[in-house]
Amino acid sequence: MGGTRGLSPEQSERPRAHGDIGPPGVVGEESDMMEKGRAIPPDVQQAETPIPPPRPDDKLSTTSTAPALPPHMLQSTADSLASISNTPLFMTSLDPAAYQSNPGLEALQALAYEGPPWEIAQNFREQGNEYFQEKRWGDAREIYGKALEVLGEAGKKREKGGKNDGGKEEEEEEIRKERDIEEICLVNRAACNLELRNYRQTTQDCTLALSLNPHNLKAHYRLSLASFSLSHHPQALTQTTHALTLSPTNPALLTLQAKITTALHHESEKRKKQSAALAAQRAHKLKIQSTLNERGIITRNTGTKPLLPDPSAEIAFHPSSPPETAPLLTFPTLLLYPLSLQSDFLTALAESEPLLSRLHDILPPPWDKNTPPEYTPHSTCLYMETRTGGLLKLGKNIPIGKVLGTGSVEVVDGLVTVFVVPRSKAEAWVEEFREGKKGRK
Repeated sequence: MGGTRGLSPEQSERPRAHGDIGPPGVVGEESDMMEKGRAIPPDVQQAETPIPPPRPDDKLSTTSTAPALPPHMLQSTADSLASISNTPLFMTSLDPAAYQSNPGLEALQALAYEGPPWEIAQNFREQGNEYFQEKRWGDAREIYGKALEVLGEAGKKREKGGKNDGGKEEEEEEIRKERDIEEICLVNRAACNLELRNYRQTTQDCTLALSLNPHNLKAHYRLSLASFSLSHHPQALTQTTHALTLSPTNPALLTLQAKITTALHHESEKRKKQSAALAAQRAHKLKIQSTLNERGIITRNTGTKPLLPDPSAEIAFHPSSPPETAPLLTFPTLLLYPLSLQSDFLTALAESEPLLSRLHDILPPPWDKNTPPEYTPHSTCLYMETRTGGLLKLGKNIPIGKVLGTGSVEVVDGLVTVFVVPRSKAEAWVEEFREGKKGRK
């Protein structure tokens, strides 16, 4: 937050009352004589009272004649400290319930609310200023809030017809003082909320302060700073520009305006880059769709993105194909093993590749524990579901692009799905697949 640390929010300091701090007065007879200039002469001897000798019939007393100790000297150290901590002057913390059990606190609380509302609020304001100087932002905010509560109650009482003991002029003067203190406390509480990063509450306090005094520069500045901190840069610039019409050379406002202008420039450049990236992305997708149409490859979107091991996988151009010629397409491909409830995923299968070239890298899978393995490149059959719900058996040496270009199958949600079934079980699985389709119809 701008401003010099160590000062109150409104840059004011409460003058110390005369005689607040001073040495304690000297008491006692000797001090009285010293103050009157009557010191005891050195040649004057004080008479001593003789002590009579003990008589033979005197008996030694077994009971001490020394005076009893005061009760507080009979307490333990812990009890003494606890007793002292309950004294308002030495209290380091305050429990709200303490007001009900501590007469001293009750008396202090009653004193705090004695006097006209503006005077009570002024006392709270000064206490809040002291907390603010000590950088106790939360405590200062609460105290400014108490001042505002007092002023609010006074306003409600006045609306209900309550009158003061003075005349009309005195009442108007009290109202003026209340409004002045309310305005200052709102701006000061806004400063606390800025330090605590409660920017929306800062905005509320500044708005209320400006409703009382539209020319309060600190309210304008803190309102603009809160908007800037919330990244509401256009709004902050409007607020700062308006404030500068009231004080065109205000250095704090000019500095803030420069920061807001710089932030707006960065936002503008960022939006331009984002727009350019989106335009390039749209052009890329249009080119891919155009290439798919040229190849006769049919696609269909269900609106549900499939859960893939690589979420970024999508139909793309092969990185080695030159963009000025007819580029090669690559397809994310899912290999399903329906009889084993397993799967494999190929991030990018080029349209010129036959599936057999990839099967040598995948099969047999580690989960196939049969001897010999059921899933090998030459002991399996490959199928794709057709657009009409049937099955198309794939040649392992045929490039996937040619299969997709037949028009009988489709790429659903950007994904090519291939079923891998052991040759010995393929016929039974195909029959089961067809029966399942009939049952779903």
